[in-house]
Amino acid sequence: MKQTSEEANYSVQNEEYSDDLLLKALDDAINIMVQENDFLRQDEFAKAVDLLPKKTELIERLNALITASRDKKEMSAEMTDAIKSMQDKFNQVSEENMHLLKGALQIQATVMKILVESATQDSQQGYNRSGSMVADSSRAFLSLNNQI
Repeated sequence: MKQTSEEANYSVQNEEYSDDLLLKALDDAINIMVQENDFLRQDEFAKAVDLLPKKTELIERLNALITASRDKKEMSAEMTDAIKSMQDKFNQVSEENMHLLKGALQIQATVMKILVESATQDSQQGYNRSGSMVADSSRAFLSLNNQI
């Protein structure tokens, strides 16, 4: 059963916080983004989209643990170094993830533009007095919101 963000935050708040939980949450978030990045690089967008609910859940859990870690006063130097290292890796992977997601959105926009142009091209009918193509809107069969 899928947890809502409120349920995830509640469960994090009601369990004993530990630095190990924070490290595990960072590792889980990194791993799901690495998997998503692999799918995006291979143009397997449907598989990347399928990861979104799990990715959202893991990021929400990570955020809740980060909030809980701020309440903790001290952390060992060894743990601080481990978390810093994991945070650097998270930042690197998330930056790559953002770059790949932007590329996927650009591809989607290009495909939508081609579809719309193709559909509206089929509805063109002749030329007007100035020599421009005239579109017969009664024959247009496709209308898309550019925010899709």
